[in-house]
Amino acid sequence: AVIRSELVVLCLTYFSFDGATHLGQLVVHHSLSAPLREIFAELLSRRFPIHSMVPIVAFGWDDERSMAANNTSGVNYRFIAGSEPKRLSRHALGLAIDINPWQNPCRLRNQWSPAGARYDPETPGTIVADSWLTDLFRSHGFDCGVDWQEPFDPQHFERPLPL
Repeated sequence: AVIRSELVVLCLTYFSFDGATHLGQLVVHHSLSAPLREIFAELLSRRFPIHSMVPIVAFGWDDERSMAANNTSGVNYRFIAGSEPKRLSRHALGLAIDINPWQNPCRLRNQWSPAGARYDPETPGTIVADSWLTDLFRSHGFDCGVDWQEPFDPQHFERPLPL
């Protein structure tokens, strides 16, 4: 039997808070490869700062540790926070990414994650609903967590499962 992975590792250049460019890795569903390459090329050209971008395995598959380190990531086999009954996150399928979780913390039931982070739209690397960045993601078929009320999740971008 042949086992074919639906996941790919994208090597992407990004502009960081240190003013330099870096090479990062994003593990995602293969259907996101082309749009994310285009999106991250635009983020780089506009010098949108990203703190780090390493696969979550570097954090022992611990989402909280990755977010606390302000790490941009894709695949992570986990459930949607607060879901009852438990439902798999789009991250589990590689169909979602989180960008700069420290600048863009998730608010669920008046609690922020990662703990200690605060959302300030004036801070560099922060994602707001009416921006070129969210328009760019939307133009590539992504839903933006900054548009949601509960949870409010500005770090999060997802696409539906491909047919």
